Amino acid sequence: MRKTIKKKHCNIIAATCFLFYVSSFSYDITRFLSLPAKKSHPLEYVHLSASGGWNVERSGADADIKWGACHYLINETLGCITPDRKYEGGNSSNFVLNRIWQTPPKYLVQFDKDDNKNPYGRNDLFTVVRNPYTRLISEYYSNNGHNKGSHKASKLNKWIIENINRMNTMQLEMQGLRDDGKSLLEIETPRFLNEKSFLPQATYVYDDDGARLIDNLIHYENLADEFAALMDVYGLEVQLTTSAEEQGGVLTHRNLYPETLDLINKFYWADFDGIGYEKYTGLTSLSYPVSATKSSCYVLNKEGDNDECVRPVHHCPSPVPNNRFATLSDFVKVMDDLECPYHLHAGTVLNFVRDCEILDNDIDAVIPLLWWRAHEEALDAALLKAGFELHKKFGNIEKPGYENSWLKRNFKVDLFSIVEDTDHYTYNLWRKNKRYECFPDRDRIEYGLYGDLLVRVPFPFDPYLKSFYGTDWRLPFPGKWHWFIHSIEIGSCVM
Repeated sequence: MRKTIKKKHCNIIAATCFLFYVSSFSYDITRFLSLPAKKSHPLEYVHLSASGGWNVERSGADADIKWGACHYLINETLGCITPDRKYEGGNSSNFVLNRIWQTPPKYLVQFDKDDNKNPYGRNDLFTVVRNPYTRLISEYYSNNGHNKGSHKASKLNKWIIENINRMNTMQLEMQGLRDDGKSLLEIETPRFLNEKSFLPQATYVYDDDGARLIDNLIHYENLADEFAALMDVYGLEVQLTTSAEEQGGVLTHRNLYPETLDLINKFYWADFDGIGYEKYTGLTSLSYPVSATKSSCYVLNKEGDNDECVRPVHHCPSPVPNNRFATLSDFVKVMDDLECPYHLHAGTVLNFVRDCEILDNDIDAVIPLLWWRAHEEALDAALLKAGFELHKKFGNIEKPGYENSWLKRNFKVDLFSIVEDTDHYTYNLWRKNKRYECFPDRDRIEYGLYGDLLVRVPFPFDPYLKSFYGTDWRLPFPGKWHWFIHSIEIGSCVM
């Protein structure tokens, strides 16, 4: 029998995190108490056109932070007063140097040690992504104004088709010159290409092999909340100066013709597949979600099939190097090498979601009992080979409740066997040689990121953590947390 949670408490210190998760095909942001962030590098902005970029740069300037154009220009409108880098692209016809703050990071990695030519450097990057249809319509109104003729659907569709084809042709010409051996800095490119207005957003987020270059993606459709959450994570007191508003009027995605939709869907395929926006198929679509419905792919399959890509539901900045994180990394590598269907458990999930840190004195993870029985010898051998030392075993692997405890760097990893069900799993607590069953809610397993470390996590987070720590799991527990008593009184364990 599963236990109904009635009391409202939780434990451990609350902090901030940057949490995107999908629930009923919409994004939700959980905001927590603001404490100093644990980050490995400063935060740098990558400017995509028609996605609220000027708002972000102005907001940074108001807080005395240089982002984007403010590194290179004096611009009183943006509040850019004291540039800290030399702008070499003002009169240049070069794609890389002209408007360098809008150049995709993948083209700048070759200039790693040149701050002028690589504004992103080794910083943590963030950008604002947007629905491809509304982004194009915003570009259209930005270029055509709001005169009487600009609200004609025929003009919109013609303009989009012409400009996408123009951008595609120029990109292919530039790539052809690169294939012939010319470096990016040797190639002269037309002004239209240098403005970078029609580049796919995935061109910024991923490199040519599909590896993720920008970890922190803010969605234009929820700009204010997601921007504030990210600033909390990095401990930056930056207020969004103005909220994003559509550069548009009466025309929407519903005014796009079938041939226009077909071209957009093909040219921006990676923005849909990789970043998580749905494709609109025309008037037969009764309800179309403008907001992203999925988190973005960790690695983009450049061949175009990304239905099964790994989409992290939560991302934490890289922790400050320490024994705890090193031990977690070693443990995850062992699990991945064995293709073990583990996931993080209990307090380790709480630390990851709420604090973006490993705060407890151990790492908790669960393993399906059936898998463990079939692979116990291989798992023990792999952990020993990786430098882990067996500390204790509890129970019998032939019965529910089997547990192991391993040590490395004087840090403990506790492994719990579980029996899985459709909406929860069963694990056990041992006290005085007696076994007690617990039933945390879990719909499925997703992936999260600790910096570049991909970890498996139970999902969705809120009901899962409620079944351990009650509805107030985001807040400090009022008093001392007793792991056994409170697991029964507050959590999902039963006597």
